[in-house]
Amino acid sequence: MTDASTRGLLEPGLSKAREQLKRFQDLGLVPRDGSFFPSILYPPMNRYPAQGADQIWDSFQPPEDGLYSVYLHVPFCIRHCNFCHLPVIVGSKATQQADYVETLLKEMELQSERLAGEKLRARDILFGGGTPTQLRPAELERLFSGALSRLELTDCSQISVDLDPGTLLGRVGQERLEILRDHGVTRLAMGVQDLRDDVARGMGRSHDGSGAEEAIRRALSMGFKVNIEFIFGYPGQTLDTWVQTMRRAIALGVQEIQVYRLEVTPYRSRKEQLRGVNALSPEDFPPVEETIGMLAAATTLFEEAGYSENRRRFFTRSTEDFSHYQDSWTGSLLPQIGFGQTALSNLPDRVAQNHADLAAYSEAIRAGRPPVMRGLVRDEETQLRWAFCMPLRHHRARADVFERATGRSLRDVFRSKVAILIDEGLIEPWDEGLQLTATGSFWVNQVIQQFHHPDHLVFPRDVYAEGPLNPYVNNEI
Repeated sequence: MTDASTRGLLEPGLSKAREQLKRFQDLGLVPRDGSFFPSILYPPMNRYPAQGADQIWDSFQPPEDGLYSVYLHVPFCIRHCNFCHLPVIVGSKATQQADYVETLLKEMELQSERLAGEKLRARDILFGGGTPTQLRPAELERLFSGALSRLELTDCSQISVDLDPGTLLGRVGQERLEILRDHGVTRLAMGVQDLRDDVARGMGRSHDGSGAEEAIRRALSMGFKVNIEFIFGYPGQTLDTWVQTMRRAIALGVQEIQVYRLEVTPYRSRKEQLRGVNALSPEDFPPVEETIGMLAAATTLFEEAGYSENRRRFFTRSTEDFSHYQDSWTGSLLPQIGFGQTALSNLPDRVAQNHADLAAYSEAIRAGRPPVMRGLVRDEETQLRWAFCMPLRHHRARADVFERATGRSLRDVFRSKVAILIDEGLIEPWDEGLQLTATGSFWVNQVIQQFHHPDHLVFPRDVYAEGPLNPYVNNEI
């Protein structure tokens, strides 16, 4: 149980969150039943139509400066966690890992020749998955040496890696960290999810709390900047246990702490891939009021420890600590290209996703063609909504970025909805455009859905109260 002083510290934020939940449900911002959907991308990934390479890549005009944020996807994991909605590969053998790495490197060569006739120029880089560090050291070394040698790195400001802390333990874990350091990686994002052993087991994690802490301390001691990620609203969590976890997280002294709400309605893939979560009954989940309270409690504890929200749901002590890769394509809408199974490419006027099926992905590469599964070239309306939603969701909506992406003025779009949201204290003007208030940031996903086309809203209209913030009303451009 939290002590009296902690309860006193948290109570103002908890009370405010509960009051806002009721108020915003009445206004139509939040579904009456508390349902939640993350507004990470626009449109949501599972709304992209099936497309081929000829429809996506053949008409693409590379950027004049030739710079891309580069994503490299590794699908291998120790386990398929119960909350994961992505098609990962568990139990991979060395030959399968080696074959995959060579296929990914071949894709890089094909696209570099296709788009630039030479090496692609990297603005920033993320190795993600899956779990890149699930690769055995020999394959990990081949991936990093092969991928980085195929890129022009003169303008690259940061190389990040997403990973499972369980892969950094023991002698092999140390060897993996040394490979990352030797190839210029400076930032690690660790999917810890929870530090309590019982909750971590329920999630299907490969590590317990002490193992995660050991991996974090090891990475910090080697000079990496570390981001640690946590899920809230997961079965087995309570407000008290969550507070304990956040206290432990803060004590580790990492540069970034990220928190995000459990996703039950998938925005990226098929529902059946959320394996363990969708087998549970509604009563197994924390009540909505308690889930919202977890975010309020974390925010208060972070502020007390000197962390503030730098990018959305990323809390840091320094404004210099953030993912350059994510900020480039979500905040500044700069070109991003992805390599590997399921990898996304987010480009100035279109988006493409590679095959989720490993055999189909590999066959396309062998045939010398981009392995596109689905995507779209955005029409004018979709472009306007995308250029408005993405920067505001992840950081701020800058007028110059919006005009570059659309040819329109930020002041001239969504006037009715923006006025309502300003009146309700959720959005505010700033010198360079629009930004979320502290309240708007707390309800960021629901605020951003105010600007979604009704075809891209997940929940039906009758889930919301018929108030001025019902996302189906007043959302015309």
